[in-house]
Amino acid sequence: FRVPDVIANLRLDQAWGFAGISAALHDASGAYYGVNSVNNGHPADRYGWAMAAGAKFNLQGGDMIGFNVCYTEGAPGFCTNNGVWTLYNSNTSVGFGWIADGVFTTGSQVELTRVWSALAFYEHIWNPKWRTSWFGGYVNVDYGSTATNFILQRAPGALAACGVAPVAPVLAAATSTTLLPGNSCSPDYSFWEVGSRTQWNPVPQLDIGVEVLYSARNTAFKGVAFVPASGSRPPVTVIDDQGVWSAMVRWQRNFYP
Repeated sequence: FRVPDVIANLRLDQAWGFAGISAALHDASGAYYGVNSVNNGHPADRYGWAMAAGAKFNLQGGDMIGFNVCYTEGAPGFCTNNGVWTLYNSNTSVGFGWIADGVFTTGSQVELTRVWSALAFYEHIWNPKWRTSWFGGYVNVDYGSTATNFILQRAPGALAACGVAPVAPVLAAATSTTLLPGNSCSPDYSFWEVGSRTQWNPVPQLDIGVEVLYSARNTAFKGVAFVPASGSRPPVTVIDDQGVWSAMVRWQRNFYP
């Protein structure tokens, strides 16, 4: 850590709701080439940035509607707080992805990762004791062609599956995913979520709610691959999109204000 993030926000609040824009500057510089030694040199300093805009509108009867959009190059944490994920569908397939500020290899500059996101919500007031909201969002992660090639150079099986010659060090296939012909050969991925929450307030300061959410993960490296066994789980030969349903019940007593 060398340079703190620099963030600027501008917001307007009115009776109709609020609107705001923001921007951020983020240090996305790399460490040393190869092993962590000052003798190896390092890529030139590189800064990422992000911009976002959003608004909320107050509607008749207490209803609300709002949105937020974000775009970044080299500062993905401002557009999503999602990081590395791995999601298995029993023993038949697996989906995974990750987000990095940027990618570099020996002698290269830092190639910044591009991420954009969009989300929206609507809340309806049925009566003073009941309300329901609907919400959803989408995130897209794009490494670009140069960074993709850097990643494939160190992916087991990429020569046969993707036509990319390996560059040392390449991880051993026994301990990592090996790409096979028929794989998409792309580290890019996306995910989206939609959900709804209904809340009951039988008395003031008491919230009782039920929330249902569906999350879809459009995996990186979709297609044929060999993912070795882990513990009691047998090996998997397909990388595919995954989806998860979840539900939550909340009982919350508020004492202030």
